[in-house]
Amino acid sequence: MSNEIPKFGDMSYWDEGYKTGEAPKEWFVPYSLISAFIEKKISKESKILVIGCGTSSLSVEMFESGYKNTESMDYSPQAINEMSANYPNMIWKVEDVRQMSYLDGEFDAIVDKGTLDCLFFLDETNESVLKMLSEVYRVLKPGGKYCVVTCGHPMQRVSVFTSNKSLKWSVSDWDEYEPPSGNWTHPSAYLYCLQKE
Repeated sequence: MSNEIPKFGDMSYWDEGYKTGEAPKEWFVPYSLISAFIEKKISKESKILVIGCGTSSLSVEMFESGYKNTESMDYSPQAINEMSANYPNMIWKVEDVRQMSYLDGEFDAIVDKGTLDCLFFLDETNESVLKMLSEVYRVLKPGGKYCVVTCGHPMQRVSVFTSNKSLKWSVSDWDEYEPPSGNWTHPSAYLYCLQKE
């Protein structure tokens, strides 16, 4: 049995994992546990982008709860093909979060459950993470919200969020959640809301 850490930042890992069913569908916590936080920060009329959606039920549960103007993207074609086939009434796109095709200021809010954490596995310099944060900032409208679920405690994450001084945003709120019993990837999760100035 290999003790090697999965290549979470590598598209081939996810594409193969979605084909075989070995890639986790869910990370950290279910939407039901964080919905009150999300709904407090993001109005149902907002135009929302879910990044790194994979085959998680997050986008679908948000859509069914009233977030009808939602798009979802992932850089795994396998995941997007699966979700497009299962939920053809929703918008699904293949995109790389480090270089997205969306327009500047196109979205009112962006939701991320686990994508940020996956990119930490790509390189020790966090170059991919910083590229992603720059893109998230770019496609958000002024005043837009970035809600991100991560395993990172504030002592680990806030400095990353604020390391690029050209990105004028603030951590407006955060909370910690423990998942319900079941097969979850981490014993606790942190949900942050960043707001673009």
